[in-house]
Order: sequence, then C-alpha cells, then structure tokens
Amino acid sequence: MTSFSAKMVNIILKLRGIKKIFSSEEAALKGIAEDRARGPAKPVSWLTQNCDISEEHIDGHLVYHLTPKSGGSDHHVLYFHGGGYALDIAPEHWKYLTKLVKATGASLSVPIYPMAPENDWRPAYAMARKLYTELAGKIDPADITLMGDSAGGGFSLALGQMLRDDGEKLPGKIALLSPWIDGNANDPEQVIIAPKDNIIALPAIQAMGRWWAGEGGDPSDFPVSPLLHDITGLPPMGVWTGTHDILYVDAKKLKAKADAANIALDYHVHEQMQHVWMILPMKEADKAMEEIAAFMQR
Repeated sequence: MTSFSAKMVNIILKLRGIKKIFSSEEAALKGIAEDRARGPAKPVSWLTQNCDISEEHIDGHLVYHLTPKSGGSDHHVLYFHGGGYALDIAPEHWKYLTKLVKATGASLSVPIYPMAPENDWRPAYAMARKLYTELAGKIDPADITLMGDSAGGGFSLALGQMLRDDGEKLPGKIALLSPWIDGNANDPEQVIIAPKDNIIALPAIQAMGRWWAGEGGDPSDFPVSPLLHDITGLPPMGVWTGTHDILYVDAKKLKAKADAANIALDYHVHEQMQHVWMILPMKEADKAMEEIAAFMQR
C-alpha cells in the first residue's frame, strides 16, 4: 500500500505543477530559462556542516567533492543529477545525497556538467571522462560507484560503457535511479503510464533527447540511448524504478536485456511509485535507500 507520505508528495507535486515544464518543447524551453536564472542548487546545510567540501573546475565547469568529517567509509560515489540533461541540479538531489552519506559514509563527487539545449552530449562526457580518470588515480576504482537519477542514470550507464569500450579501469558498481536510457521516449506503454507520473511527460523528454543527440544526431545512437548499446562486461548494476514512472519501460527493457545475456542485475520495482520517487521525502524512498546501501556494500 502506498504510504501517507507518498500520497502527500503526489499532492504537492500536482499543486506545484512540476509536470507543466514537460508538457511541450516550448514549456520546457521556458522552464529551462527560469532554471538558468536561478542557477544550480548548492549543497544543503547538513552537507556543509558535516562534510569537508572542495571545488574544482574541469573544462570550465564546477565539480563538488564532499568527504564526511566523521563516519566515512571507503565508498566514493560519482553522482550525475537528472533533469533531462537540461535542468540544473536541484535541492532534492542534495537532500538525497545527504541521506546517501548518512547511510553509507560515502564521499561524493558531483559534477555540474554542461547541459542541453546549449550543448549536446559531447562536452559533458569529455568532462566526465577527465573527472573519472582523476578519481581513479586517487581512489581504488573498485570503491567507486557511478550513480545518477533519470538522465543522470543514463549518463552513468553510458559512462561505464565508454570506460569498458576503451579498456579503462572500471568502477566497482553502477546504480541507476529511474534511469532514462532510451533517448527516444517513444514506447507505446509510456503513453499509458504518463497520466500516473506527476513529474515528467513525453513531449519535453522527446525534445530533450533530440537536443542531447545534437544537430544531425539520432537519439537512438550511443550515448544518448545506452540501453541500445552492449551491456556485457560492466560492473555489477542496480536499478530502482516504479510502476507509475514513465521511464519504468526503460528499466524493464534493461532487465530483459540483462536476463537474455545472463547478466545479474540488482533490480528493484516499487509499485505505484512515479519518476525519481527514491530521491523524494517518502517512506518508500527510505526503503530504497536501504536497498541502495546494501547494493553498494555487497
């Protein structure tokens, strides 16, 4: 049964009209302009009080590095935020990362990567590759988890595939939260699910896939659609999704692909949960955090 806290979050999301930003390409562009005016959210107070925080710039773009002042572990999470590759990191991402640090003692690297529609995927992955190489030179790659929500999940999977394809040292794990891994967003089942999802809608997601592919690009191509690329030879992967999430279809296809290739996938489906529910303040998200921590610590 859906928790009271989840029902309240759904009501709040409807009242705030978050989904309107995704109702059309024009609405998305307006929302992005407002988002750029606000700028990316900064780490929330718990993180600033309980972590040593440093900043660096890679290719002119900011990266936050956070290390717990006490209770830390060997885990390091390279986290890519969601937002359709177009919206800045939000306070909800930092609140989720607070819970992650508390649950796992992990240190964090959080890139504020270049986004669409100003950029396609190329500069963002160039930045991410440099950041990962830097981290892997300081930290045992086996202790690194690539993690992201929504588009950040697609980013994490594709980065892992790039590293594998180029023979680089691989991270220990890849954790995908409501991952967007098919840039086309055109599966008929998504039309059926769409009214149940209070956060995203297909028109803007489809436009964002085209923007990320770039001029002359195809959203079906790698890395915009890492689902359509080879998933063999990757580190252990975990996926968290919900049946009311438009991107549930992507997660199901990844599970089917993994099963067909005899690849173990730590796969978690939560009933009646919408997009990125695991980073929102609800009882079900607390359960997901337990699962994520267990996955990282295995």
